[in-house]
Amino acid sequence: MVQSSKRLLSDPWPTKLSDRLESDLKKMGANIIFGQRVASESLSQQSGIVTLADGRTLEADLIFPTAGTTPNSQLVAAQAPTALNARGYVKVDDYLRVCTRSLSWALCSSSPIDPL
Repeated sequence: MVQSSKRLLSDPWPTKLSDRLESDLKKMGANIIFGQRVASESLSQQSGIVTLADGRTLEADLIFPTAGTTPNSQLVAAQAPTALNARGYVKVDDYLRVCTRSLSWALCSSSPIDPL
């Protein structure tokens, strides 16, 4: 996971939530790189290569961009179309769990600031 800011879930989310999310993701084996942006990506049938702004390259099993002001929820739409609201955001509960998937969470621009 590449994150341009210094923490996950910037304002308005509390730092405590961000720290807990980071800890939980790392326990599940996630590698999080802070303070970097993706400069380019290259996809193949088997995997993808991501080049960071500092020149490092990473091999990825899945590349799913989530930057910008429009929700990027195509992956969720393909897997669980009823999980999206009318505006294209992923419907989540108070814990950011996807409403139709108890073991899936939605973060960043894909989920609304106010959970549904």
